[in-house]
Amino acid sequence: LSQSKRDELLQHKKFELQSQGQRRRVVTEQDIKERDQYDSSFVKNIHDSVSVLTIHGDADTVVDVTNAKKFDEFIPNHKLCIIQNADHNFNGLKYMDNIVDAVGLFLHKNAGV
Repeated sequence: LSQSKRDELLQHKKFELQSQGQRRRVVTEQDIKERDQYDSSFVKNIHDSVSVLTIHGDADTVVDVTNAKKFDEFIPNHKLCIIQNADHNFNGLKYMDNIVDAVGLFLHKNAGV
């Protein structure tokens, strides 16, 4: 979470997120607690014959980039692409070229495309 969202959560016990499509969602302390308790250890069971690509923006204030880095540690055949300055929605179309390049390179390497 961004510092402003953390401050808002501390002060008001909730904050509002707005997606690129203008959808709004109220996030409460309970939502954060539940998210922190979410068990993502299942990713350790992904077989090493399966290739996985994760693309994440380092300016994402919805899902922190450390989550993607954890996946990178746990998934055997994993490629992590972090896009500098990209938010949760990759700033709309701003980083589309980066995403297409990452997917293209991944497919070329892993699927022979």
